[in-house]
Amino acid sequence: LGLPRGNDKYKDKYQRLQKGKKVPGYKKYHIENNPQKPFYLIKKGKPAITGEYLSQVNVTRDQSGGLAVGFQFNSQGSKMFASITERNRGKVLGIILDGVLKSAPVIRSRIAGQGVIEGDFTEEEIDNLVTILRAGSLPMDVKLLQESTVGPKLGRDSIQKGLMSIAV
Repeated sequence: LGLPRGNDKYKDKYQRLQKGKKVPGYKKYHIENNPQKPFYLIKKGKPAITGEYLSQVNVTRDQSGGLAVGFQFNSQGSKMFASITERNRGKVLGIILDGVLKSAPVIRSRIAGQGVIEGDFTEEEIDNLVTILRAGSLPMDVKLLQESTVGPKLGRDSIQKGLMSIAV
């Protein structure tokens, strides 16, 4: 969760960061780590919610017909997200993957179960955001399924057969 831009309540924190000073408890993020894009103050520490609670993510349309991202949480995630959005109306919800801020929508209201991320998105941006949210909902534990080794005899046999085929 982060602090919104343009709000007088947080103006001093943004000004401090623009001057290169630190703001305790927050980290400065540019979308896609691009310093040409605006920065956001995102709270340090454990995320309020992770993608593991997402059950569905899809491309949809907002109320004005623009491209948007629809999402739905499972039952546990719905309760958590409703509580988070209730307490943090008007704040930014940072969507972070591998330490990179991908999007920073403002929470407008309490969201229970399903919601929509609206913005002035291009088709490419929408596709990327859907992919990122889906990737965040996948468990990423790596398990060794099979291990094999090749001995030096196999390599020698292959060389001999290759030479024999050339000779023939």
